[in-house]
Amino acid sequence: MKGYENYREGIIKALSNEIRKDGKEIAPGCWKGVTKDSYTHILPLDREKKPRMARIKAIQDYLGIKIDKKILSKKGSLHQYAHHLNSSQLLCYMALRPLLTVDYHPTEAMRTLLASITKNTKNTKNCINISEEAQCDFEYNDDMKWEQKNEPEGTSFDFHISDIDKHEYFFEIKFTEDGFGKAKKDDEHERKFNEVYLGKIKDVLNKEVTLDEGLKYYQLFRNIIRGDSDKKTIVLITDNNNPATKDELEKFQKKYMAGSKVNVIYLTWQEVCEQWPENVEKPFQFTCFKPDFQL
Repeated sequence: MKGYENYREGIIKALSNEIRKDGKEIAPGCWKGVTKDSYTHILPLDREKKPRMARIKAIQDYLGIKIDKKILSKKGSLHQYAHHLNSSQLLCYMALRPLLTVDYHPTEAMRTLLASITKNTKNTKNCINISEEAQCDFEYNDDMKWEQKNEPEGTSFDFHISDIDKHEYFFEIKFTEDGFGKAKKDDEHERKFNEVYLGKIKDVLNKEVTLDEGLKYYQLFRNIIRGDSDKKTIVLITDNNNPATKDELEKFQKKYMAGSKVNVIYLTWQEVCEQWPENVEKPFQFTCFKPDFQL
């Protein structure tokens, strides 16, 4: 993991420097762990406020970003570490919110961006061509139910688009994570895999998957099975410099995706940054995705 650790340290340093490049004084924020150490990539929180409100205030005060009430009204919508500069949720919101109207419809800039970065993607079955009436959302939960028990088994996507032609796009956003989510090997996850996911995985991938494989690629399988029709597309956006997510995604594609029925679009933040609309300000995180960026 040394390569990943060096990558993460380089990203954190770059982000910490970027938000202070104009001489703005921002004190290091405290990590919630046992040591209570302070780090420059964590925004300081107001101790007199409740944690959630403190995160909201820190993001607004230090980054100038106001989180919409529509997002905050959802239970658990603001992640515990959203005030960390390398938060993938923070990156997703800062990049995509300026590309939406007040009513969460895509602007012309967003429609042009999505169309341009997907039209030449080799490993996709379709491009993202959406109408101005499409409805967008952050922290979207698809509310899938257990087939046998009718219990909630939805998974949350970072971003979602539903167009008037009923086509849906499910976005999974990654930044400095050390891979995609995995699951513990316990009775509950084994039961859930066998009762909920195994049949759906076979249906969309046309492949046999063992329990160990299912737990190892837990989040990827949970995401992929949502693309079970021609009207659903999964969009994965990762940092091309992140060796952890890059390696895991390449192995997953090679082993499971050949011959699958799922529409998947694989994008990198570098591609998004390169095609970014000229009239829209780039979020500070994009300093890490420039062609001349060095770790």
